Amino acid sequence: MNTSKKQINYNLIVTLGICFILLTACKTKHKATEILDLNTNKNALNDYLKQIKEQDFNTVYFNSNINYSSTTENQNVSADIKIECNKTIWISIKAMGFPMARALITPKEVKYYEKINRTFFEGDFNVLSDFLGTDVDFYKLQNLLLGRSIIDLKKNKPTETDAVYTNVLENGYLLKTVFNATSNMVLEQSISRANAINTFKTAYSAFINVENIPFPSQYALIAQTKGNTRLEIETKKITLNEPLRMSYNVPDNCKQIYIQ
Repeated sequence: MNTSKKQINYNLIVTLGICFILLTACKTKHKATEILDLNTNKNALNDYLKQIKEQDFNTVYFNSNINYSSTTENQNVSADIKIECNKTIWISIKAMGFPMARALITPKEVKYYEKINRTFFEGDFNVLSDFLGTDVDFYKLQNLLLGRSIIDLKKNKPTETDAVYTNVLENGYLLKTVFNATSNMVLEQSISRANAINTFKTAYSAFINVENIPFPSQYALIAQTKGNTRLEIETKKITLNEPLRMSYNVPDNCKQIYIQ
């Protein structure tokens, strides 16, 4: 099935935030970005590793509001995000209280459907990595949603220059990390490749502690491409270690989208 370039770009970006930009909702203005202190302490990495050490949980549920914007659009939706650690990410999107889209993500596959255009997609992370020009997989996405470094910085020691910690990933990708001087958590991470136009960046402006574990309550996902897509997430409720219902059934009469 052939699709327009615009529709294909939508479906690829959706894999990150899963379905946010396919929805029709009220227009909103951007919130002012809070200016946060950069941790320039030479122990910033150790402070971060100490902060997240021995934080153990099986499931987490986020109830969030999401603002999507690009060079041409600005939309608001709500999202239920459920994570069974290292196994499943489930996302349900609503606009004005009505279910509009749903996604189920595992280490092996990405599946979602949306009700407006009645389409669904089943594939893996290769299409997203190709589109963004950066290496993305299930575990990176999970860590991103949890407000953690997308790779294990204890096992993969970065180099530090002027409070910026850099890791060289596979295929020439660079991961750059800076830390928050107040919370000791990640302030910003970006992944890109030399001479590549596309960059993916996360910026965390607030964390809250739930059972002594910090989770992001306000953050932005920014895909710096031709469309400069930005997702701003504000979490209203976080629940740990409760049984999660994660149903996924593609409605009848949906058309499958193939992306190459």
